[in-house]
Amino acid sequence: MSIDERDTLFARMAWPEGSPAREDYYARHPENRERDEAIRALPDLGSPGSPTYDPLGSPVTDALFSLLADLRPLSEGTPSGEPVETDPARLTRWALGLARFLGADDAGIAAMGPGLYYSHRGRHEAFYGAPVTENFPFALAISVAMDPAMIHKGPRAAEMAESARGYLRGAVAAIAAAAAIRRMGYRARAHTDGNYLVVASRVAKAAGLGVFGRSGLLLHRRFGPCHRLAVVTTDMPLLPGSPDPAAPLVKAF
Repeated sequence: MSIDERDTLFARMAWPEGSPAREDYYARHPENRERDEAIRALPDLGSPGSPTYDPLGSPVTDALFSLLADLRPLSEGTPSGEPVETDPARLTRWALGLARFLGADDAGIAAMGPGLYYSHRGRHEAFYGAPVTENFPFALAISVAMDPAMIHKGPRAAEMAESARGYLRGAVAAIAAAAAIRRMGYRARAHTDGNYLVVASRVAKAAGLGVFGRSGLLLHRRFGPCHRLAVVTTDMPLLPGSPDPAAPLVKAF
């Protein structure tokens, strides 16, 4: 079943009061307004007055998420010429090795199918309600581990900073991998925090990186819930699956 990004809580919390997106959504889903307004009444994460605020740690979190936003335009681009390699087995080894080379702690390949793409966009008002029409056949799922010692400091600022660092590490790996794939002559798009066309957790499960737990989070086969995801979708011919995480790293080149 496809998911509409407009129904996700992150999207609903992003729309300013009185905005067309917010008014349209609650006109169609009035049952969600009261609960969402109660959440909005709470202090923002990392803001003064919240348990996650720290005068030294919170600026780090804000800076990392701001940098993530600045990187979004680099997620897409045009391929450079014709494909330079067409063998799926060789390209799969290259893509998985590339992900690890660029900083991924684990990676796998998914065959894109029903329910892996969002049906409509919703996180940003500029794209609110736009149907997701991308239909690349394959995805490179990237997982980056977070430091459990930092996460166990939650709900203090250290946890927020480590979460932001995880998203940034995943974004850098995915954006760089997508750029390299385009240099290989194939189409590719990076999907990172705040800029997804795919349901990243579903893609990662399809790639064999983990299973869903009762929490609804993807439990990674090694890191449990202590990781962050990014995805690269592409028309590069790849072989779905993921290598044994205990196996030696295969170099990309």
